[in-house]
Amino acid sequence: MEFINTRRQGDVGVAAATLYYAMKGFPVMMPLGEGQRYDLIVEAAATLIRVQCKTAFHKTEHGTYKAELRTRGGNQSGAGKRTLLSRDDADHVSVLDGDGNLWMFDMAELE
Repeated sequence: MEFINTRRQGDVGVAAATLYYAMKGFPVMMPLGEGQRYDLIVEAAATLIRVQCKTAFHKTEHGTYKAELRTRGGNQSGAGKRTLLSRDDADHVSVLDGDGNLWMFDMAELE
């Protein structure tokens, strides 16, 4: 799948995660603006969960997808700076791959 730019690709990842949570019956909220280190807030059992949405559309030489668990430039990290995600940034990470699979991870497991 090809996208015009990485922002459009990211929008598809956020839409996939939003649909996933909405279909499970969870209220989903989106933060205003681009300054947060998470893309969605999901309410589950009276708890607010911050979700960072990622995409992985290009296969590696081994035929697998690789998601970057970092930010590059755009939001709080500053132009060109790469910052690894942590539990301080989000509680969960969703990854949409090029085959249309949506993977959900707890950030504590990924650290």
